[in-house]
Amino acid sequence: MARLELERRVIITTANADLKKIKNLIGGLERDREKLKGFAVYKEYGGLCRTYYHELKRGLSAITLADPATGGAVTIPLSPELSPKENVEALYKKYKKFVTGMAKLEKALASAREKEAMLEEQIACARCAKTLEELGMPAAKKSKKEKPAPKDSEGATFRKFVSADGYDMFVGRNDRQNDELVKMGKGNDLWFHIRDFPGSHVLVRVKRGADVPRGTIEEAARLAVKYSSRAKDGKGTVVYTHVKYLKKPKGAAPGKVLVLREKTLSVAL
Repeated sequence: MARLELERRVIITTANADLKKIKNLIGGLERDREKLKGFAVYKEYGGLCRTYYHELKRGLSAITLADPATGGAVTIPLSPELSPKENVEALYKKYKKFVTGMAKLEKALASAREKEAMLEEQIACARCAKTLEELGMPAAKKSKKEKPAPKDSEGATFRKFVSADGYDMFVGRNDRQNDELVKMGKGNDLWFHIRDFPGSHVLVRVKRGADVPRGTIEEAARLAVKYSSRAKDGKGTVVYTHVKYLKKPKGAAPGKVLVLREKTLSVAL
C-alpha cells in the first residue's frame, strides 16, 4: 500500500504539472486564433481592389471603396510604396497566410486538447486505482521465495520494500536502526537520506557490478522523503551514495554518518 500511495502521488503531481502547461498552451493558442481571425477580411479587401482596380494608385496608404453587396463603405489599408498590382497581391498573400496559419492553429489546438483530456483521465484513474497494475505500472518483482526483512540487533525488523525493478529496499525505523543499516550494507549497496533534515536511512541492496535502474533510485529517494521530517511538504532533496563512501566518525551520535562522495536528487511524493 505504501508504494501504491507513493506512485499515485507522483503520477498525479506530474500529470497536474503537465496539465497546467497544456492549459496555458491552449489559452495562448486560442488568443492567437482570435488575433488571426482579423486577417480573414483580406480576401474581401483583395476582391474589392480588383473590382475598383482603376482607382488604385501608387502612394496611397489606404482607400475607401463601396461594397457592392452591402453598399457600405470599406476602408482598405495599402502600402504606398507598392504599385496597384503589388498591393492586390499583398492583400491576397495576407489572406493566404491567414488560411495556412489558421489550419496550423486548429491542428495544434486539437492536439493540445487531446493531451488535456488524456491527462485529466490519467489523474482520475490514478485517484481511483487500487493496485499498481491499475496505475499502469508493473507490480514489484519478487523472487520465488522472498526473504523476510532482516532484523536489527534487538530483533526488530527493518521496513522493507521491493522496487518495480526487483531491488530490495530497507528503511530504518529509528537512529539505532539507521546505524545498523549502514553496518549491514555492503560496499556497492546504495544509501539514501534527506538532505539537511532528520529522517530515516534507506538502503538498496545491489549485486556486484549491477547498474541500478533510474526508477529504483527514484523510488528509494521518495522513501527517504516519505520517512523524514519533510514528508508533509511532499518534496525534498535526497543525498545518495554507495555504502563504501560512508564513514562513521568516532563519537558521532546514532544515525550520523560522514558522506565522502555523494549525488543528489530532487523528488516529490
